[in-house]
Amino acid sequence: MEVVYLEYPENYILPSGINSSVLALGFFDGVHVGHKEILNVAKRIATVKKLDFAVMTFHPHPSQVINKNKQSRINHYLTPLSVKKEILQDMGVDKLYIINFNLPFSKLSYKEFMDIFISGVNAKHVVAGFDFKYGYKGLGNMKQLAADGKGKFEVTTVSKVEQHHQKISSTLIRQFLSSGHVHKIRDYLGNDYEIMGNIRDLITVTNNNHQGDLLILSIKDEYLMPVTGMYKIEVDIDHQRYAGVCTIPFKSENGYLEVLLNDRIKRNDILDENIKIIWKEQIETIRVSI
Repeated sequence: MEVVYLEYPENYILPSGINSSVLALGFFDGVHVGHKEILNVAKRIATVKKLDFAVMTFHPHPSQVINKNKQSRINHYLTPLSVKKEILQDMGVDKLYIINFNLPFSKLSYKEFMDIFISGVNAKHVVAGFDFKYGYKGLGNMKQLAADGKGKFEVTTVSKVEQHHQKISSTLIRQFLSSGHVHKIRDYLGNDYEIMGNIRDLITVTNNNHQGDLLILSIKDEYLMPVTGMYKIEVDIDHQRYAGVCTIPFKSENGYLEVLLNDRIKRNDILDENIKIIWKEQIETIRVSI
């Protein structure tokens, strides 16, 4: 997968001779079931039309630029950009465009966005969700895109995808994390919520003649973490799964997390190795006495 970073207006230079593509548009935080429907529709169209399968996304989250209220800004992600890139690559994306969502970009009109970024990357077919908005103050929508793109590119709008009579959205998944209902996420995300960490230390713990490993992990700051509480988790180390528990304190120190495994890890050389933490369910809430 080729990754192209775009920044407007500075350094906005597109490579010459860009292949025609089917372009999927969206922020795609979490790459949940609804996102995957958009991406799979774009991929099928690209296969039929024998065009490149391309994706255009944005970073950071638009709320960091256009929301004056700091409390409403999204600073943490279900899938940090590096993880999102890996997922999109695994889905067969040929080219990924990442636009730096800065203040000048946020002030582009919907027609300028179409002319500069959609036509500019030689998109011949555009796919996005029914509620995709673009351009200054989000005045552009899918109906407008189809009208403005007539004669330049085709447009496919993907309808709302629901689960349990609820629209699948990154916002809903965030709500599950903030309430501790991590077990509900798999129906909307397509899998359990996962984060990546790095093993900084390992301590063997003996309790009633049973031995397990306590892992000290460093976690990327960009991840959105579940609310404070005790959780049943699994970890994946080099494709080997281990069950355990993790307690998220009210204030984690310097991005570190402790995970207690039910068993000993079968390898000794795991320090500094990457690890996947898979959140299964909350087993205890934590409250503070006032």
